[in-house]
Amino acid sequence: MIYIAPQAKVYFFQNLLSLDDPIEYHTSICKRHGFDTFSGDFFVFRDNDNTHIGLLSYDGHGFQWCLKRFSNGKVAWWPDEKDVVQISPRDLQVILWGGNPKEIELPEMWRYVHKID
Repeated sequence: MIYIAPQAKVYFFQNLLSLDDPIEYHTSICKRHGFDTFSGDFFVFRDNDNTHIGLLSYDGHGFQWCLKRFSNGKVAWWPDEKDVVQISPRDLQVILWGGNPKEIELPEMWRYVHKID
């Protein structure tokens, strides 16, 4: 299981990942959108078949690149906006478990620990 702190910022990109692309390719996409890749934020990408999700983050010592492959099925939900989308860490956990955060019933957050645009 991947620990994603409640105060983490999570950004979904519409850029598709390739398993052959180096980490530098994904960090350059983040930088082109004006993000600091050393911030500890999570940057999330997917492949064109919707069977893989890649998570990129920096932990203070180096970059972490986590690749989730859905053995049975595909990514259940992905933002359909054309640009970068910020979601809550809780919604990312639901997606990583194969769920759709827009279709499940969870209690409303009493107080967000960071602002989601």
